[in-house]
Amino acid sequence: MKEFGSLIAPSGLSPDGYDLTGCQKLRNLAPYNGFWAVPHLPEMPSGWTADTQLFRLSRTTLLCTPTSVESVHETTLVRTVIATVSAGGPWSVADFGTTWIASNGTRVVARFPDPEDDQQFQVLTLTTPRLGVVAAHSTRLVYGDGPQGVNWVGWSTLGGDDVPYLLTGAAVPADIAALNEINAMAMPFQGRVLALHPLGAGHIACYGEDGVAVLREVEGNYELAPVADMPAGVGIAARWSVGTGPQGHLFVGTDGALYLLRPDLSLVRQRSIVPVPEEASVCWDGHERIWWISGASESLVLTEYGLGGPMDGALRSVALVGGACVATGTAYPEAVQAELWTNVFDARDASMKRITFARVNGDGLSRLRVAVKARYSVRDEMSRFPWRACSREGAGFINCALLSGQIGVAAEVAPGSRISRIEVRYQSPDRRYIRGTKGFSFGAADAGE
Repeated sequence: MKEFGSLIAPSGLSPDGYDLTGCQKLRNLAPYNGFWAVPHLPEMPSGWTADTQLFRLSRTTLLCTPTSVESVHETTLVRTVIATVSAGGPWSVADFGTTWIASNGTRVVARFPDPEDDQQFQVLTLTTPRLGVVAAHSTRLVYGDGPQGVNWVGWSTLGGDDVPYLLTGAAVPADIAALNEINAMAMPFQGRVLALHPLGAGHIACYGEDGVAVLREVEGNYELAPVADMPAGVGIAARWSVGTGPQGHLFVGTDGALYLLRPDLSLVRQRSIVPVPEEASVCWDGHERIWWISGASESLVLTEYGLGGPMDGALRSVALVGGACVATGTAYPEAVQAELWTNVFDARDASMKRITFARVNGDGLSRLRVAVKARYSVRDEMSRFPWRACSREGAGFINCALLSGQIGVAAEVAPGSRISRIEVRYQSPDRRYIRGTKGFSFGAADAGE
């Protein structure tokens, strides 16, 4: 008999059922450089529900709920209601310092100087003119789903001198209109514009229900910029289904895939054997340097080493307030259960073998258990064997014969717990002697006897 050891390389979720390089399940685990770990979640103050959004502006911090827009005190985190609304979806905010504009698709809440006295500020809650989504780009207001049409994107003058008149419906003074910087453009898709986000230098990405386009700033105006490999007819699932980070924009497409739109206008598709939550929100956690793709009950995480999940926690938005990192979302439950299932291990050895034990090393793991899924021929389905408790050294004795199989690891964990090594030990017949490719040889002295 020959004894082998197979080390499971830390990796993310497999792109599909035919790729054997990843894992099939990483519940409450994310892949990192040489290990899997439970990602930390920022502090979530009590009363900040999972459907609220936090926006860190240059002069203030806003907490937007489905029914209100509130300011957050920098040290005490006390909330003060600025405006209330009765309907709408996820919020977008355009920040211009002392002036800001927020929209939830049906209502606009804006703080801007009084046109009659620029030393005074007013806060208005508006239903007309319609500004479905807003963003700040190059000192101007860019808006989508506006008065021109649901698939149009419009923009103000540089500096936004015309914005108070746009919001109040008053006529734009002739000297501002003469700048010839106010314009709008129809997007190359038919659905509603759901999100606008600046991208790199001089670009702004426009995300619609059935398409994505990028505008490039040219001589005080905008024109369409080509994006390589952008699939036709693929938009975003919800208004908050796109997040911004240093690598670019990560968004959940209406085809259920994850896409990363980079500042150089290249597009990368992220595939996963685990389905992406429907209408998920996307948020970049700069402290942990991971993406959170959060659904109603479960989430996925994306690190530079691959996808992990599903996760029991969720991150909707995060900001630095008063020197502390705070967030909205769903915290982990009190008892966090991690479960990992590898893909087929040592698939190159297509022979019968017997697993003797599996060894797991890590930190912060309790009630550690291992299990195996096995099949005896290529035509069989995988059969799962019961979980086996591990010793103090992390060894679980399975004693199972198989042709091919997968190893599972389960444990009670906490944020920061990690699995650093998984080794499978198994035995197989020494075929060199069975097939006669190498036999016993006799020396010259033995041959003469």
